Amino acid sequence: MTRVLVGMSGGVDSSVAALLLAEAGREVMGVTLLLSPTSRPDDADARSAARVCGALGVPHRVLDCRGDFEDLVVGPFVRAYARGLTPSPCVACNRRAKLAQLLAAADDLGCPLVATGHYARVRVRDDGRAVVSRAACAAKDQSYFLCQASQRELRRLVLPLGDLSKEEVRALAAERGLPCAGRRESQDICFVPDGDHAAFVGSRAPGALDPGPVLDADGRELGRHAGLACHTVGQRRGLGLPGGPRRYVLAKDAARNALVVGSDGDLVSDGVEAREAAWGARLPEGGAFDATLVVCSRGTPHAARVVPTGRYSFRAEVPGGVRAPAPGQYAVAYVGEEVACSGVISG
Repeated sequence: MTRVLVGMSGGVDSSVAALLLAEAGREVMGVTLLLSPTSRPDDADARSAARVCGALGVPHRVLDCRGDFEDLVVGPFVRAYARGLTPSPCVACNRRAKLAQLLAAADDLGCPLVATGHYARVRVRDDGRAVVSRAACAAKDQSYFLCQASQRELRRLVLPLGDLSKEEVRALAAERGLPCAGRRESQDICFVPDGDHAAFVGSRAPGALDPGPVLDADGRELGRHAGLACHTVGQRRGLGLPGGPRRYVLAKDAARNALVVGSDGDLVSDGVEAREAAWGARLPEGGAFDATLVVCSRGTPHAARVVPTGRYSFRAEVPGGVRAPAPGQYAVAYVGEEVACSGVISG
């Protein structure tokens, strides 16, 4: 019987992942990682996970990973915002913290495999290379958030929810009487539960809330902003500018503490440059390839030509144009349903 360590947040998704593995005859061990600075060993999430494990008759442990999470996810998030970027902390969490911590715990507990409640699929090809694929349920697909997972992680990762919809998962939780069946789904960044990113960043990096000029593309000052952390590329509302044509944030110039604004048409780019590339279904030595590109987790897919520019970089050329790619977010290229490559947007 294969032992599987399941990362359990206390919510419905990870709980049903554990349920399905247990019902499939796997030896399941539940682990709750304390990640957010506000999480505690006896908080509601940890208690919920413990109750589910009790109902399933499987062991449960709580591991305190708050220090590593602060260093690897929260700190870089704050520094990136302070530099005028728009980081994607959930991708960074899976890449730098969560999967690494689960694998380390699995090694300590003698578990060959780890599992999570992500809606995505992992396929190991005949050549041994593992690739992330979209979930069967497009509305819940979370392959974007696993786009930077390493080969070592993917070869040991099990995703029981990849073929299910959210409705099916909730129905399973209710049918099996899981204690978490009625829990609400969290939509916010775990360490910013109220969704006020600007206030959180400002509490850690006060300079991110320093007022500064709002400039047009020619450098003329049109008004003042309340801090770069309060704005993002593509934003129209809340700029506080006088009447006239609609203006959108084109860029955040941290060097001048300035917002650069322009028309909606000015937001459209013919492609993006990406760094910190991770390669999945395609490798850089294979040369350029056609793909479908997204530049944020729920972004519009665009037909693109991906051109590797180095071992850890690529350019995605989008003939039809891509609107408002934000430096700091991840560009993810798909070939069919598989993640071909991904990287942090740098320009």
